Amino acid sequence: MRRRSLVAGIGFWALLTAHCLAVFTVRRPLEETAKAPVLATCVVEGIDPALVTASPRQGWVRVTGRLKVLRSFPQSVLREGEEIRLDYYDFPDAAFVRGSPDLPYLKVGDVVVLPLRQNANPETDSWRLLQDVGEGVVIPAVRRGPPFAGEIKSGMDFVLREVASSLSGGTRAEAFAEAYYLSVQFYPSPQKREEFAPELMRLLESAVGADRDRWSLIAAALASSLPSPRPTIAAYYSGSLPAGMHAYSGPLLTPALQRMGSWDEAKGRLIHQLLEYSDLGIASWGVGITLGEFAQEPGVAR
Repeated sequence: MRRRSLVAGIGFWALLTAHCLAVFTVRRPLEETAKAPVLATCVVEGIDPALVTASPRQGWVRVTGRLKVLRSFPQSVLREGEEIRLDYYDFPDAAFVRGSPDLPYLKVGDVVVLPLRQNANPETDSWRLLQDVGEGVVIPAVRRGPPFAGEIKSGMDFVLREVASSLSGGTRAEAFAEAYYLSVQFYPSPQKREEFAPELMRLLESAVGADRDRWSLIAAALASSLPSPRPTIAAYYSGSLPAGMHAYSGPLLTPALQRMGSWDEAKGRLIHQLLEYSDLGIASWGVGITLGEFAQEPGVAR
């Protein structure tokens, strides 16, 4: 029991430190990402160690990844199923990666939206990210195509469909990764969220409909990804959030909670989903903070 408590304590402070570091890192806003010359949703198929070269930049190395294109915008640049090479920075020691939020941390099997620079010679030259460093430089995604009708008319439209697809149809881990990305976007400039939150909510409503179980999974992901201190879940449900940066993801979390039924129904469903999220590594920190609000609820004890 003592060992378990010690491990939990170390894990708590490591996660807290990582989360605090994220507050001070350089952020790549969603609207900046959406303006990239090329946007590509890709799956990472390999990272060739033979193509790793030393870099003098803060101990980083340049890595070349091999990726398969699933979707892209504009569609005239990259084809579905096309294989591309991507040069990006990484740390040579994978253990150190977990302590820094500034690099993409791609690994085989990951599905991500990449904001890419123009590449005049894609047949011979590797692609490069729009920005080499920054939290949110790539966006988590899922393999399935976004289930939304209509033509994609802009980079923002493409990106928001990818985000909504992850939240509405991804696994718990995928939904949490997307929610954490959004929490980075909403902090520290809450006014930014007003620019894309309504459209994102419209997409979620069209995909999720009246599925309260899915709304509870989304709400748990959003709640678990929020920094602390933050408003109570009861405040989110009622929409009575304080002004300023402590409002965080209210435009998404509030309607998600309200679509789960009455407060008692929403509370019960959320508790169930939070307990399911507790095994997702870094999500467990946010789960613990959020469940503390419901410590006296019979459902938590059961």
